[in-house]
Amino acid sequence: RRRSGCRSCCRCCCCFSTTPTNPLRNLLQSGSQAGAIANLCSATLGAGVLSLPFALSKCGIASGLVLLLLAAAATITSIDIIVRTCHSLKLYSYEEITLQLLGKKATYVVEASIFVFCFGCAVAYVVAVGDILQQGVIGVFEPVLPSYVTREFCMVLFWGGIMLPLSLLEKIDSLRFASLF
Repeated sequence: RRRSGCRSCCRCCCCFSTTPTNPLRNLLQSGSQAGAIANLCSATLGAGVLSLPFALSKCGIASGLVLLLLAAAATITSIDIIVRTCHSLKLYSYEEITLQLLGKKATYVVEASIFVFCFGCAVAYVVAVGDILQQGVIGVFEPVLPSYVTREFCMVLFWGGIMLPLSLLEKIDSLRFASLF
């Protein structure tokens, strides 16, 4: 059914009312809130799940929980500051905020910091996958695997077969389905 006031003759979402027949159909559509939540949870929870047991084993339960609570409080405070700054300046990226408040040189520092952080996370994921595959797949199937299937081989295979193709996607909302795994 054509919406009133439409000046277009195409069959786009502006021209026709979109009443979904299946409510689950639009759950993870491009740019949806559910897709953004899936991406955010995948990025933040993945690293935490992999690193928390190791950190608690090194600190102990009591001091580990105290440090975890301090980190949670620092995270909440920093996110609150970022959100307030975004709303007051009407800017919505770290680069824009830094440019407005600190100038062009500081923007380069922020961009470099983001790059180093993302690169470090990618390396940490590849290493963690290598450790998991070494203990799981390689440890169990070592007698029947060829000699070239090592931890490093699995890490390169994982990076080239999974991480590289996912990092070549043009828009981050394209990862909404990969974030479910």
